[in-house]
Amino acid sequence: AVMFKKIKCSRVLIRWLGLVLTLLAMIGSGYAQEKTRKTPALTSKVYEKLAIAQEAVDKEEYQQALSVLNQLAAQSGKRKLNSYELANVHNLRAFALFSQDKLKESLTSYRQVISQPDIPLALEVNTRFTIAQLLMMEEQWQVAVKELNQWFVLSEAPGAKAYALRAQDYDQLTKYK
Repeated sequence: AVMFKKIKCSRVLIRWLGLVLTLLAMIGSGYAQEKTRKTPALTSKVYEKLAIAQEAVDKEEYQQALSVLNQLAAQSGKRKLNSYELANVHNLRAFALFSQDKLKESLTSYRQVISQPDIPLALEVNTRFTIAQLLMMEEQWQVAVKELNQWFVLSEAPGAKAYALRAQDYDQLTKYK
């Protein structure tokens, strides 16, 4: 049973890593020269709970996933999460909320990801791009432009799709002034 659990956790991790790698490829390359940030470690206990929440999201059992994630985020004292663990909790929570079409709540959780200190630059870059896209979906053009411009500052090699997105955002901004 323990071996089966480890295999399931490995599969979840591979899916999660695949999602992150896909996002990195979509945004553009340039992370090889990334400035290094000292990031705290993800403990095995937190990883296991994140894997449980990820599995619930995969099964579209969002309330179960959010319950696990909210319990993790609420830990205090010696069990309090470090900034990287908390960023991962908020990131998965944001995805679960987005999957339920709760865009405003999802946006709040994504903002909590980037508010954490000492997160990897790639996580911040991906999250800022996602925030800009959500703001555009919410037709918050001015804020979306600001967020996308912050993303451009952090991204070392924005791709053509990113420039097209920004142009689209500016176009919408001029239409709705």
